[in-house]
Amino acid sequence: MSLEQRVVLALDDDPLYLDILVEQLQAIGVGSVLPHTRAVSALHDLTQQHVDVVISDLDMPETDGPRFLHQLADLRLPIQVLLISGTRPDLLASVVEFGRSLGLHMAGSLPKPAELDPLEAILLQCDATKPRPAQTLRQAVDNHTDLDKSALERALQDGSIRPWYQPKLDANGLQVIGVEALARWLPHEGPAISPARFVPAMEAAGLSWNLFTCMLTHVLRDLAAWKLAGWPMRAAVNLSMDCTDRLDLPEEVFSRSRAAGVALEDLTIEVTESRLMANRSAALETLNRLALMRVKLSIDDFGTGYSSLSQLADLPFSELKIDGSFVKRLGTDQKIDRIVQATASFGAGLGMDLVAEGVEEHSQLRALRRLGVDQIQGYLFARPMPEPEFRHWLSRWRPGHMSGSLNKSPPQVLAVGPGESILRGWLDTLARHLPHLQGQWATTEPEAIRLMALASPDLLMVDARDHPEQAWSLAERLRQRCPATRLVIVTPALDEVQIARANEADATLASHPMGDVQVEHWVHRVLEGLHLAQR
Repeated sequence: MSLEQRVVLALDDDPLYLDILVEQLQAIGVGSVLPHTRAVSALHDLTQQHVDVVISDLDMPETDGPRFLHQLADLRLPIQVLLISGTRPDLLASVVEFGRSLGLHMAGSLPKPAELDPLEAILLQCDATKPRPAQTLRQAVDNHTDLDKSALERALQDGSIRPWYQPKLDANGLQVIGVEALARWLPHEGPAISPARFVPAMEAAGLSWNLFTCMLTHVLRDLAAWKLAGWPMRAAVNLSMDCTDRLDLPEEVFSRSRAAGVALEDLTIEVTESRLMANRSAALETLNRLALMRVKLSIDDFGTGYSSLSQLADLPFSELKIDGSFVKRLGTDQKIDRIVQATASFGAGLGMDLVAEGVEEHSQLRALRRLGVDQIQGYLFARPMPEPEFRHWLSRWRPGHMSGSLNKSPPQVLAVGPGESILRGWLDTLARHLPHLQGQWATTEPEAIRLMALASPDLLMVDARDHPEQAWSLAERLRQRCPATRLVIVTPALDEVQIARANEADATLASHPMGDVQVEHWVHRVLEGLHLAQR
């Protein structure tokens, strides 16, 4: 849906600023704007006509922002919400999270007064389809009540609950170093059942152990098959803290691993803490015995739920997972930035491996690299997928020409810019240094997206000679689709501003025209993944 088709309701108690906001929305092409200075009239309007996006201030004397969001959530309308406020950033971010906890689809927040470019960017990113309000945590838990114990036991026995795999990658090289196995329930008849429903139901029914052993059996079988195929890796299986008081846990893991022919060193157990530890002494015994057996232990979703510093001090964890709720807000909330920085610092100080989950943006990847995070996983690279689909994904994943890449096909290069003859000239220059290069060019963004879908490029070259700002934005959008690609920005000159920007964006600069000496200087470094900006 284009901006001219959207209906935006704007709420601000300051009439002067409201007029400015309306003018801004009209300037960026929003088709219909409904201005309101009072929450009560805004809520009434929402019940009378269709609205796509609500933009609201926070600090309003009659009805403040949080109260308005609560009343808005009660309407259960398929709308998206953007907050614009002059309040301090941490408070603004906290209210956004409050909105999400109510089930609202929060598009984000902007400081007041909002600038045109970020305002337009957020509105363009809003889903074209009508969003459904997300479930609150309490709703998600309550919804498991229709899953009785017999239905859960049948699902565990008939194979409809199986692992889907999400890759875990080295944060710097992006090589695949392992997977996390995530339980998925696909009944033989009917739609899939969300883990947010059946996992709490398993715990409530006392079936956490059954779920763990079911998943462990599938994962060990797949690990053995991958090893035979020449793809050895480590797999992580989730274990509820409820199960740590089973004194036979180490023996079960050992016997099942030996029967499958899988080394215990290839297994990670991620301990999830949805509730307090019931038997501390038993948990200490079983987890220490697993650690002595060389099973890697990971504390999952650190910083949320019942995970705490005392668990790090007392239990033999060697891996710490930074929860995706923190990763999602990196770079947008200084408080979150400091929390993640502190977590990474003391985790590294304890000699633990650091894993960040929920990575969805390339900017988050760059921030995590700077913080020294070792491993990452998230939708930026791959969603959880069934085993056959994971094999296919793995065979195609190629983080450049680096050690460990499973895909040995010739290097793929995509050049993007307005002039076809210039792009072809660049590819000819590269071909003199990479004889087996497979090069393609695109003069429009849709064409570049189409080519990237057919073959993920190792090297993406973007022409920024005439319109640098547009070119940088285009490059980021394209790299979001292929996060492992090496990015080269071609500019007329290599000034300090461009070099600093390239370093920040993890990109390489090249100047036009490109001579053989310059290409020789950077092309191999790029393909080896060193990401050095041309100096």
